[in-house]
Amino acid sequence: MLKFLMITLVIFSVSLFANQDMDQVEQINKCDKIYDDCALKCEKNEATDNEQCYAKCEALFDKCQNESEELEEKQD
Repeated sequence: MLKFLMITLVIFSVSLFANQDMDQVEQINKCDKIYDDCALKCEKNEATDNEQCYAKCEALFDKCQNESEELEEKQD
């Protein structure tokens, strides 16, 4: 009986950690999508300065990452 309880506890713990990791992956994917969408706009718009446009995309990505980290810290 004790063995069954320990196995159940281990499985529960692993599932909690896996769920938390998936939340982090989703946030990273969200930030990557923001950057990719912005970069596509830079490629399509030939009238703008590409360096400035890509710098803006990087700034948006960094902002998203920082917001994700702040959200994660609040959840902990």
